[in-house]
Amino acid sequence: MFRIRNLTMGYSSESVLEDINIDISYKKITTILGPNGCGKSTLFKGLSRTLKPWKGDIFKDGISIYKYNTKKLAKEIGILPQSTQLQSDYTVEKLVSLGRYPYLKWNGKMTDKDYKVVDSCMKMTNVNKFRKRKVRSLSGGERQKVLIAMVLAQQPKVLLLDEPTTFLDICHQFEVLELVKKLNKEMGITIIMVLHDFNQALKYSDYTVILNNKKIYKKGIPNEVILEEMFNKVFKIKVDKIYNEKKDTTYIIPIQSLNI
Repeated sequence: MFRIRNLTMGYSSESVLEDINIDISYKKITTILGPNGCGKSTLFKGLSRTLKPWKGDIFKDGISIYKYNTKKLAKEIGILPQSTQLQSDYTVEKLVSLGRYPYLKWNGKMTDKDYKVVDSCMKMTNVNKFRKRKVRSLSGGERQKVLIAMVLAQQPKVLLLDEPTTFLDICHQFEVLELVKKLNKEMGITIIMVLHDFNQALKYSDYTVILNNKKIYKKGIPNEVILEEMFNKVFKIKVDKIYNEKKDTTYIIPIQSLNI
């Protein structure tokens, strides 16, 4: 289990998160939500160890993630940030193979096992069909799936995703989220992701954390957290929450801003 304890983080002299406490269960999908500037990306940076906390700590299996050896942590946690610098001249296969870095020995050569893992990850994410294509020739949705395949090649137990559907059209958004769900259900990978879309969070999350004003506004099961009252107080908008009994799905429909 991930345990976030008394976490306070920020930049320069300004705090962004203050005294955050969250328990994140393994083999579940946890989604972090909140308005712009609430600290979602800052929390992601803490979880991915790219930003150190001012106070508090983040523990994985009782050990601070900041005490892990970098290669060892890369075998435990796969990270897909919101913006990633791609080697556009690489083929898909070459890019995915970069995920094997934590397992390579001093000479940096791939073994038969490494190639098998890369093949398996490309098949799992359905990018095997364009393995020889250059990354620059891919669409946004295709690139995102290739990046997920690359992170999967690390064989992580936990996958961190920072707004994985940003800049994708609606079709590719659902393709990526269905893939995320598949990785969680079929491979037992723990997913921690930042999203903006509450309907997607309702559909794909087991647990949700709402951040606001440097604190946790509420956390829990999506349907018990994503409520009309929360939208009124946190986002200053009026919404309708509609339950479709036939599909056992809840939808959020924005109605109007409360600031007008």
